[in-house]
Amino acid sequence: MFYNLLSADLQSLGQPRLLTPATPATLGDDGALAPHVLRGLDDFFSEDALRVMSEWVMPEGLPTATDREDRWRLASSLQKAIRRGDVAAAMRAAHACHAVDPAYLRKRLAVCAIEDVLLGNLRAVAWTLALMGNHVARRSAGELKSAVWLAEALAGGAKDRTACNLILAVDFDRDRHQQTEVMASWLDEDLAAWALDLDRPLVDRMAATWMLAGTKRFPNLNAPEWNERPRDRLMSLMVASGMPLILCYIADRAAIRGGGCMHASLLPMWQVIQQDEADLRFLPGELPDDPGIGKLLSSAYDMHTRQGQAAIIRLMALPGIAQALTQVSPSDRRGALFEAVFAVEGGRLSSRVSSPQLDSLTVYVDDLVLAYSGLRTSEERRGLLKATADALPELHRLRREIVLGGRNQREGA
Repeated sequence: MFYNLLSADLQSLGQPRLLTPATPATLGDDGALAPHVLRGLDDFFSEDALRVMSEWVMPEGLPTATDREDRWRLASSLQKAIRRGDVAAAMRAAHACHAVDPAYLRKRLAVCAIEDVLLGNLRAVAWTLALMGNHVARRSAGELKSAVWLAEALAGGAKDRTACNLILAVDFDRDRHQQTEVMASWLDEDLAAWALDLDRPLVDRMAATWMLAGTKRFPNLNAPEWNERPRDRLMSLMVASGMPLILCYIADRAAIRGGGCMHASLLPMWQVIQQDEADLRFLPGELPDDPGIGKLLSSAYDMHTRQGQAAIIRLMALPGIAQALTQVSPSDRRGALFEAVFAVEGGRLSSRVSSPQLDSLTVYVDDLVLAYSGLRTSEERRGLLKATADALPELHRLRREIVLGGRNQREGA
């Protein structure tokens, strides 16, 4: 099922080795994929991308931008569009962002590929990571064309946030922070034993895998900052576990090309794939309306943009929102509402990879993040999510008022 469902597009490449475990001939002295194998896969996926891209014509009339500070909201719109499967919006955002900061755009495409697409479209993820490390191939096709084509490819397929969810399951569990501080001091062999012990809960294995990656170089919010160790042992553990060559390649390139700590998720993810193989499927998602603001999505103005923060803060005055936040401490209310908006809008996927364990993980993480933000009971969390979903039309109105009002003021000046 893994090969038929998650890797159907890869089978057409005539490279069955991509879907099978690494062989001794592909390994280096450390037990991980040898450098020449990784470079060979970089070349293979770059050439595959150029071949497919050569038959693609970029649409006319895509917007541009001139203010380098616009890259924040453009990248936000790009990521929301990819999650929503909105190909046109993704291409618009990528085209405009390239005009003001092409290097930043490449980094954001890599993040989107690992954080939001991964198992949904392995070929597009491999294209993204390969081209990010191959400036010759990008220039051969055209830097702008390459970026917009990748945005279309990532937006057009299925989605998957498993890598991100596994990190959040460890990082946002306050009861686990002391444990990870202790685990970070363990020997590699002890962490490896935990990571491979299928009798342990999935999140326990993820904690061990992440500590093995080295959380000083690959941090998030709460991981031990002093845990400095090379990731070689983790890479060799992935190979030894029988991970397909394509996943080992993606893990390595994600670690060095913008995927941050999420590459550590691929080992427990592979374990889930093996255990749930017969039940893997794609499910459509339910997306809220997004009326857009100008050429961008309204959801682009989220907690990570100045205008988005201002709109969400003003939303707190709505009676339904204010009531839902009553039991949250004043210092936590803003963060709780930021996360609720993400849950009901910004983090929604047009389609996703589903299995019993993946579905359970998604529900667990959604609940955990809200609990981390100060919503102590499930009733409080459900209440805020409902109030926030009901308030989305007002949030769109507030965003439009703030964004267009600010724009008119600048133009008037």
